[in-house]
Amino acid sequence: MFEAAHGIDMGMTKTGTDIELKRTARTQRPIEWLLWITAVIFIVLGICGIVGTWSFDPSKRLIIEHLIYSSDYFLLNIGFLLLFLALYFLLELKKPKFYERINYQIMIPLVLTIIGICGFLWVMAVVSVPSTDSARLYNTAASLADGDPSIFKDSSYQYYFTLHPYQLGAVALLQVILTLFPDASYLGPQIVNVLALIISYAGLYAIIYRLSHHDKRVLFLTVILSLFSLQPIFFCTFVYGNLCSFACSIWAVYSLIRWLNDGKGIRLSLILLSFAVLFKPNAWIAAIAVAIILLCVMLKRKQWKVIVPLVLCIAMPWSLQHGVQYYYEQISGVSFGSGLSSKVWLAIGMNNSSRAPGWYSEIPAFTEGQTEQNATVEETESAADVIISERLSLFLKDPVYALKFYAQKITSEWEEPTYECFWLSEVRKHGAELPSTAYEIYYGNTNAFLREWMDLSSDACYLFSAIGMAALSLKMRRKRKLKQLDNAALTDSLSWSILPMIVLGGFLYHTIFEAKSQYLLIYYLYLLPIAAYGISVLAQSFVSWVNRLETRNLNK
Repeated sequence: MFEAAHGIDMGMTKTGTDIELKRTARTQRPIEWLLWITAVIFIVLGICGIVGTWSFDPSKRLIIEHLIYSSDYFLLNIGFLLLFLALYFLLELKKPKFYERINYQIMIPLVLTIIGICGFLWVMAVVSVPSTDSARLYNTAASLADGDPSIFKDSSYQYYFTLHPYQLGAVALLQVILTLFPDASYLGPQIVNVLALIISYAGLYAIIYRLSHHDKRVLFLTVILSLFSLQPIFFCTFVYGNLCSFACSIWAVYSLIRWLNDGKGIRLSLILLSFAVLFKPNAWIAAIAVAIILLCVMLKRKQWKVIVPLVLCIAMPWSLQHGVQYYYEQISGVSFGSGLSSKVWLAIGMNNSSRAPGWYSEIPAFTEGQTEQNATVEETESAADVIISERLSLFLKDPVYALKFYAQKITSEWEEPTYECFWLSEVRKHGAELPSTAYEIYYGNTNAFLREWMDLSSDACYLFSAIGMAALSLKMRRKRKLKQLDNAALTDSLSWSILPMIVLGGFLYHTIFEAKSQYLLIYYLYLLPIAAYGISVLAQSFVSWVNRLETRNLNK
């Protein structure tokens, strides 16, 4: 039924009719605009990152994530980017097609092994003990793994999950891990994070290999960029659902792309999306992006059976979330309700914070304290209503202030280049004394070097991905103007639009709602294949320009 719902014959011949071309153009034009809008956003973010950066205040970083802005090493950043491009362009000129001579069956497993070893060594070195939210999730899962659901009746835990019932999905994930590896303690989820990161990178490689039509240049660049991206490795200590959710999301995207091209994989895509949302509800952004692609397919081809996977794309994650909550309510005898509504996170995202504008902050009646005498969900939401009303009035009275507020909010999220990968384990207790290497990474010159490396890599990712998206949009526009809009061209456009759509969704969501740089790591990873494509486009353009110049000189 699912494969029949696909309903797209990739072997269809061109109709050649103006009606078909106009219909296809109407579908593709919004994709071009999507790519341009996202490209402009990341060109701006890339330039802002070259000029300045946000970092944690050293005097407060072990207490809260208090961020401070500082000017960046502008000339160093520009020099690094130009040096990187110069070396790669030189390699393209001197060793053309070098990327085709690489044995990727050796290179990719080797890179994944290196990433896995580095992640494992870091996890074992710092022995990070879960605290705050992750401690609640871990302790709950550990109790459940021991067959004791009474922890839900503890006033503190009952209050927490009444506010945040969506966290039960992460509890379910941790319960499975602790049941399978009972002796691993809190290292078990962190090692699973390392495995999830390896699986995620493998998914990124598979996506770009298919999207680039087996262009090994783009695959090579994606692998290299992932090897140079150090933030995810240090992020593996965070006992939460982020990386497992991302692994499910990225393979769900791959399965959707496979379905668009081959008509197979939609079942797997829907299942993986459901678990991605369960582990981390931010994955709803990916689910919505998939739903939009399915809607485009249904309207363009008038294949109404596609409505089945379209509805299930939303219904399955929602059902799994609520099914897990229902299960825990049944075994514990506690009802958690629907939790806080999104307007609470909207209020936080509009409010000032001791961390940075729009970052997480407690609001009146929202304390997450240790007793059941704290504010109810209704009292918290009433407080959020007051904040939203007050902040809207202030923004309307002073648009300049509003612009400054959101500019600082956006840049403090996206221009904090570590994505909190150090802070998340630095502020926690450690199960053993820190080795000198870990101490140096946290506090020494190595930390300064790694921060600068991450700053450069994130800026480069933003700029090159913007170039990649702009190049894709221009390519699509050229085909549309030349009326080369066959089924394959439209399928290619839809396939390429998925990653930018998810990233744009993440940008908009965290601009409006609560902010933290840790939430953005997955979008950085989504950008890596597009950045690789951007570098490839620049390299091919440079080589073509050099060849034309040489031909012109010979003709003279």
